[in-house]
Amino acid sequence: MYKISLIALSVFLLTSCNHSQNRNGAENDIVQTDTLPAQKMQPFDAYIDESETLRRIVNFDTTFQKPFFKDLDFKPCYWISKECFIAITEKMQNANLSGIRIYFGAEKEPDHSTSIQWIGTKAVPPNDAEPDFSFKFALPSSLNPELYGIDLDETAAKEKRENFALYYRKQPSTNLSIGAKGILDNVSSACLFNSSTLSGVAGQIKNDHDINGLHLYTGAYYNGKDEARANRKFDVQTTLMIVATKTDQENNVLIDDWDFLKKEEQQGNQDKKVLNHATLCPNQCN
Repeated sequence: MYKISLIALSVFLLTSCNHSQNRNGAENDIVQTDTLPAQKMQPFDAYIDESETLRRIVNFDTTFQKPFFKDLDFKPCYWISKECFIAITEKMQNANLSGIRIYFGAEKEPDHSTSIQWIGTKAVPPNDAEPDFSFKFALPSSLNPELYGIDLDETAAKEKRENFALYYRKQPSTNLSIGAKGILDNVSSACLFNSSTLSGVAGQIKNDHDINGLHLYTGAYYNGKDEARANRKFDVQTTLMIVATKTDQENNVLIDDWDFLKKEEQQGNQDKKVLNHATLCPNQCN
């Protein structure tokens, strides 16, 4: 019964993510698998598989979206074009940034629609990085960087981050789950991706003509999961996860390519299907 419910909710949640667009302006249509493997306890890894990603997406929906955000326009996923993503990773490397924080923002009216912001970070020893809100990737306008939350006006971007804190992070901290600390702590204001992770993703998608961009899905950890994860302070905390996208030529819509991003295993030199997630902010990277 649990597996059936999980699959049904996954299909509903993923196919409802229709706000981001491909280069031709078509809305997303996410392709979903039919079955999920049995749940397994795994140590922390910067890469996770499709089934674990879907569980975190479902957990966000049931823990936050339905009980707390049902009257708000929290968008569960976002998209960035391949060209724009590669350009910002190259700028990141040239500027010797330690990584990028992806912040959440929100509009004031009418229903506090959310968006994301890509903010360069500077290295701070030993395991942290501070945001550089004045840093500009200075991308050409032809890449439409503002559409994806890049190089935004500093004052307007700050206001959107403050709106997100007001409308989404300061909800009543009640009945999340046993041991949870409340929504104020559990809703991450940003996720920090280090430079090596982002450069690795850019290197994989750069020369593949079928891949046109990346989806960033909002998910949530669940109680008792990832005990070995050093950079997650609270149970049931929200996170972002990345998956490559391509265009369904027949229907002219974006679809997820769950098989594309890969990580080379140290033993046997084998690859596995992966997605990746990030250090959560605040708590461990503020």
